[in-house]
Amino acid sequence: MLGLGLGIGVAQTAPLRRYSIGGKAPAVVADYSSGIYGLNGTPAVFNGLFSFSRLSAAWKLNALDHWVKALAGEPRTGHHIWKAGQLVPAGQLVESATRTQEFSYSKLDDASLGSTFQTLGSDVTIQGGSTDIVTEVVATGTENGIPYIDWSISGTNNAGTTQFYNITDNRPVVTSPGDTYTISAYLKLISGSLGASTGTVQLYGHYRDAGNALIGQANRDVTSDITGDLQRLSGGGQAAPAGTTNIAAKGLFVRVPDGNSINIVLRIGLPQVESGGVSTSPIVSTGSPVSVAAESLQIDTPALSSAFDGAMPEELTLLINGTVTYADEDSFNTVKLIEWRVSSDDYLEISLDTSGAETGEVNFKSNLGGVFTGAQSAPDAYSPGTEVHFSIALIVTATAIEGFCNGVSTGQIAHGGMADLLSAPTKLFPVGNATLKDIRLWSEALPAADLLQAI
Repeated sequence: MLGLGLGIGVAQTAPLRRYSIGGKAPAVVADYSSGIYGLNGTPAVFNGLFSFSRLSAAWKLNALDHWVKALAGEPRTGHHIWKAGQLVPAGQLVESATRTQEFSYSKLDDASLGSTFQTLGSDVTIQGGSTDIVTEVVATGTENGIPYIDWSISGTNNAGTTQFYNITDNRPVVTSPGDTYTISAYLKLISGSLGASTGTVQLYGHYRDAGNALIGQANRDVTSDITGDLQRLSGGGQAAPAGTTNIAAKGLFVRVPDGNSINIVLRIGLPQVESGGVSTSPIVSTGSPVSVAAESLQIDTPALSSAFDGAMPEELTLLINGTVTYADEDSFNTVKLIEWRVSSDDYLEISLDTSGAETGEVNFKSNLGGVFTGAQSAPDAYSPGTEVHFSIALIVTATAIEGFCNGVSTGQIAHGGMADLLSAPTKLFPVGNATLKDIRLWSEALPAADLLQAI
């Protein structure tokens, strides 16, 4: 048996009937977390339903709790996440934009580390400001598949000013005004205590001009978030101000006020710096920046034609589950879950918007011959964050559309019918970062009561 989610070239033999709702079997089913695919009730293979593209390697967390590399062109099925202290199958990672890990040495479990003022690779340093405080690496290892260092900081700051103890990448990154960078890392307080009177932990970035003068900064205090399990946190996301030519310092800082004592051990894994306002999945670097190409995933037109017996149905039902990572970008189409589009006049789409007061409004959009119909969730149906769970469904009848978000209906919105879209593929997450757990498609409108019992 291939591993979870890896059934790309071999048909699955598990029964498909468990994916039925109200006794109605879906025409298309893809359970990425279990590696089960089906078309019209018959077991199928990934390549028989989908087209996938990524022109570089990328990483995923497998069922053995290891971050492993997926080669170029290989979908990241079988990805896992940690939830409530347990490693659980999450599905397939899909990240739509090219991204670069600017932190040049993120694999911190180097057994040679141990003395004060470390250097990792040629640019990354672990250091502190006051000589009255000792900082050193006291342990290295792996937790939850994440390579880490345990960093000890102890003593009293008698420097006469607040001191910063940091793990940082000093390699400049050329930027333009308005560019945004996000900093993330896995963090956990192993021992000791933190607070305003002792010290605080911040994910931090300095923006400096060509003369190394500070012209802006972005930081997030994560002190209160690191006392539980090892978890990935992010900060920054501030746009570079006018005149910026590089980011001179970026990483994790422990801030200790003058005259205060500190005695902590902090676990740090896979620090990451990348452009944009939201962190994406980890990219492992071991001495230089690493780029990961954009991914695309779509249900192919031959599969859709087969599912619908060669003719666009008048009704359909779509159900999609997974997690999404996004930030409040004050924009429409912050995330686009579904894009099934023949032209600007004929399409069916589902998007998540953060425009104005919206923190996560889901919009269900139907356009027939240029006549638009839309159904909207509550403006705060979802909130920005990392691996935000979603369960979203759409029912289209000959006369109305109705959307559902985690079991809450938009209500039925009248429309004049659905466009013939069979000449176009159905794109999945063409905008955004998500883990797809499963997707199901019916060539009929399921009763809302039956659907609500399943989501």
